[in-house]
Amino acid sequence: MKDVNKILLMGRLGADPVKKETRNGHAMTQFSLATSRRIRAAQGESLTTESRQDSNESILDPELLGASEPLGLEGSEASSGAGGQPDVQMETFADETQWHRIVVWGREAEQCAQFLKKGNTVFVEGSLRQRKFKGKDGMDRVLFEVHADSVNFLSGRPRSSDSSVAA
Repeated sequence: MKDVNKILLMGRLGADPVKKETRNGHAMTQFSLATSRRIRAAQGESLTTESRQDSNESILDPELLGASEPLGLEGSEASSGAGGQPDVQMETFADETQWHRIVVWGREAEQCAQFLKKGNTVFVEGSLRQRKFKGKDGMDRVLFEVHADSVNFLSGRPRSSDSSVAA
């Protein structure tokens, strides 16, 4: 059976890419990529219908979601909150961000350095590699990098303000 070392990432650049050249003149570009996922927080948050309506979080509005009853109610049992409004038990979520070091080689490295900027969204396909080195303190260090086989630009090109549309 063949082994597989394949990684797919979609995220945003944490800084502008840095282009370097090897001693042999090969182009290499590095950038940091942030990927996030939503995770459920340890404890839920209790909001009354009144305070829920005061918040700007319209995503919690059950009418917009097509729900027949408020989100987070345990069946048909709801405690009475302030002003006689039922309390809505809300789940809280937090974003968990992972940072990845991306390395791109050759012609694609030159394109990444030329067109990508901090905050751009990209889709990276590559493999995970481990690199060992000695730190400034003399201690052995291990670094994991994603060596990209392809980088797809998802943010599109920035539009210049002086461009005109031909009729």
